[in-house]
Amino acid sequence: GIPSGSTVAPTITVTPSEDVKGFVTRLYTTCLKRDCDSAGLDYWSKELANLRKTGSEAAKGFFFSEEIAKSKISDSEFLTRLYKTLMNREPEKDGFNYWLGQLKSGKMSRSDVFDGFAASKEWAEICAGYGIMK
Repeated sequence: GIPSGSTVAPTITVTPSEDVKGFVTRLYTTCLKRDCDSAGLDYWSKELANLRKTGSEAAKGFFFSEEIAKSKISDSEFLTRLYKTLMNREPEKDGFNYWLGQLKSGKMSRSDVFDGFAASKEWAEICAGYGIMK
């Protein structure tokens, strides 16, 4: 007695919390070294709040954005920003020199290094602190 047919699940959009907006604002200030623009804040906040992006995917979007590419930051600056953004601290000498050596020798790409940082406990804790999936 049940007619056949199809149904479409309703589309529900979650409004981003202040924590999610804070996470996005942090990406702008630590990675891009600037204030966020309202369109970017809105886009990334909605992507995160609605689980279309993880914190790592959002951060990768920032680190490998056209804006960063055009700025032609050095490997040293790239690493410093990774430490500040994904580990919430200044780089320590030995770790910094290790990653810099990997980049300069061509053994690892910036994307490889990013993935190494994104796998860190520090990054997981940062994401969790904002209620973001790592």
